[in-house]
This record gives sequence, structure tokens and C-alpha cells, in this order.
Amino acid sequence: MIPPKLKLGQHYNFTVEYLINRDFYFKIPNFQRPLVWTQQQKIKLIESLWIGVPIGTYTVSESDNPALDRLLIDGQQRINAIKEYVNNEFKVYGLFYSEVTTEHTDRKFYNCQFPCYVTQSDDIDYLKNYYNIMNFGGTPHKESERAK
Repeated sequence: MIPPKLKLGQHYNFTVEYLINRDFYFKIPNFQRPLVWTQQQKIKLIESLWIGVPIGTYTVSESDNPALDRLLIDGQQRINAIKEYVNNEFKVYGLFYSEVTTEHTDRKFYNCQFPCYVTQSDDIDYLKNYYNIMNFGGTPHKESERAK
């Protein structure tokens, strides 16, 4: 029997600029994996933003229980990469974020969509299940599987 549809939460069409202006305030739940992306993966994500490639969504919990409120359920690696870039921790296209001038600001980085789901739940098991569904369904590609 097919299970009921997962309640993803309220969908918001935010941009990267919105995320930057919110100061990246999220709590990382103890069931999240640690930061694992390499510098090259972070650079590739930011390059994608500069050229306007969609980078998926992220999910945050909303709860009356302070321990479960503002948990980042999905998107930690991507949000961390954006945060590090904005904090001038690495260059993309030869520039630190602080070196981006007005001639670059009409580009996609700031305006690129980075939609958010806000799920409302006071059930930690539901949030863990949501995390597992979002993060363990895919199969990593091998280098030999690249389009050439």
C-alpha cells in the first residue's frame, strides 16, 4: 500500500540574497551528518549560483518546542558553502565575495532561487524521517559516468 504523502511544509520562494540577509540562523540537529563537502564542491555550488543553475531547496523546522524550532533538516552543506563564500573563506572565479563589484551584481548569484520548506512538527521522529528521506535516496555518480 502506498503511504500518505509526506508533509513537506509551507513552501517559500526565497532567493540566495534572502538567506544571506537572514544571517544563516539555523540550529543543526544532532542527527545531521557533519560538514563533509570539499572546497571544490563548495566552489562548484557557488559557480552554479553565479550562472543561474537551480540548487534545490532547504528545509527548516518550526515548532513550539524550542529544542525543535529552527532545526535545519535539509540543506546544511549548501548553506554552509554559501555562508563561507559570503565570509570570504574562498574565491570563486578568482574573486572573494567582498571583491564582487556592482558590475557583477546584476548576475544570478543574489537573485538565484533557493526555495525553502518550513515544516511544522513537534515530533522528532518525523523530523528524522524527513531528513532520512531527503538525504539517503540517491546514488552518487562516478567520475566515469560524466557526460563527455
